[in-house]
Amino acid sequence: MSASKPPRGADGRSDRSRGPPGYAIRPDFIDLQIERSWPMGEYRSSSQIDFEAGREVEVESIWGEPLRQGHGAGAMMPRLELLYALLRRMANRPSAASAARGP
Repeated sequence: MSASKPPRGADGRSDRSRGPPGYAIRPDFIDLQIERSWPMGEYRSSSQIDFEAGREVEVESIWGEPLRQGHGAGAMMPRLELLYALLRRMANRPSAASAARGP
């Protein structure tokens, strides 16, 4: 299921009250994504796999850039801000990854 792109004005911005540009997301989008993930069973994110293997986690590209883009569009994102800060802190602690792997 894809999100529909809102109409654009001559300035390239959304016609919806001339608010920040973006995509209209249907109200049932989250439920559809959750429903699609059930057949996958239990899984770990690529970031978790990298962290547990002691590899660099892509904190900036996965969490930092969306946060910067959101701020640039005027969005308040307190949960992502907190998650980003915590992940940056964890990613900068070399002993954290080895501790996650266990003995």
